[in-house]
Amino acid sequence: MKHSIRTKFGLMLFITTFILSLFLILISSMILRSAINEFYKSRARETANVLAAVLDPVEVKELNDAVMDIYYRSEKKVTSNEWGSDDFNAYVGQFASIYDTPVYSSILEDMKKVQDNSDVSCVYLYATDLTEDYSNYIYVIDADNAEPCPVGTIDSYEWADEQAQALKEHPELGFDSYITRTEEYGWLVSTMVPVFSADGEVLLYSSVDISMNTVRTYQNYFTGILVAVSLAILLVISIISARVINSNIVVPVTKLSNTAQNYWASGESGVRSDFMNLDINTNDEIEILSKSMQKMESDINEYFLTLDATRQELSSVREESETMKVLAQRDALTGIRNKTAYDNEIRQLEWRLADGFTEFGIAMADLNDLNRI
Repeated sequence: MKHSIRTKFGLMLFITTFILSLFLILISSMILRSAINEFYKSRARETANVLAAVLDPVEVKELNDAVMDIYYRSEKKVTSNEWGSDDFNAYVGQFASIYDTPVYSSILEDMKKVQDNSDVSCVYLYATDLTEDYSNYIYVIDADNAEPCPVGTIDSYEWADEQAQALKEHPELGFDSYITRTEEYGWLVSTMVPVFSADGEVLLYSSVDISMNTVRTYQNYFTGILVAVSLAILLVISIISARVINSNIVVPVTKLSNTAQNYWASGESGVRSDFMNLDINTNDEIEILSKSMQKMESDINEYFLTLDATRQELSSVREESETMKVLAQRDALTGIRNKTAYDNEIRQLEWRLADGFTEFGIAMADLNDLNRI
């Protein structure tokens, strides 16, 4: 199936615009998402560092020792996977005395100040129990205002967890900020920064969680706006490009194509001015092509004029030749055919005889007073 140049350019422009739109939207979304992620990771890390800096190492050590003493003496350790069960409630009930200690109240007060002034979801202190088979993270204190994890709550993971292995090898490094998504909490950015004792020993970890659910909602909202704006801009660009292409390429090429196609359609020949009448000023190859067609038309017109003059000249020469031929075979005085005409007749007769012609007659006449006649 043949398609016009307008259709081809339109299809090409649509495909190019569509691909470019998808590319720009994808890149913009990736850049926006990456920037937001890095911002919140950095914010979580900074908050955890602030919390580690404001805590009193002596108080932290005292509270950590008290919590971990109960943890290690507990015969049955129940993880947060059994949250709300009788076994879980019995396990965390062993830590009830911790809430009444002055050191707990002092540290909790400092943590809430950091939490409220930092606008994060929650801050908490983690102790660790890392073995070859599992990695347990024990809540020493949780400052969450909504639903804090009870003291002693265990988040347990298999040892295959790479972060746990790295933490065991280099406890002074803590965890880099990372982002998770769960059904319970949604999008969450978390980090762990070590809290050191006065002699440089890692006591536990200052941890921060920041919910990114609202951020993700706004991100999706702005991504939608970005898609709409990008499509609108590209639509305007497409319309402008289509007009430019139409006026500078499609229309001039269509004029040249139609003129060339209809040039001999009528069957008329002779001097023409079809291409001369085209007004194409595109300042590019199309204008060069138009000028070339006009030059070709001019050359054809010149050829026809020369051919017509030659035809007239040949006609005149032919008439003169016929006249000379007649005069050459007649006597100028009498108008009677002469010896040359007689010889021509003889040759014609001989050619016919050679072809088998035999039926003819000869008449002879003697004209007296020929000179007078």
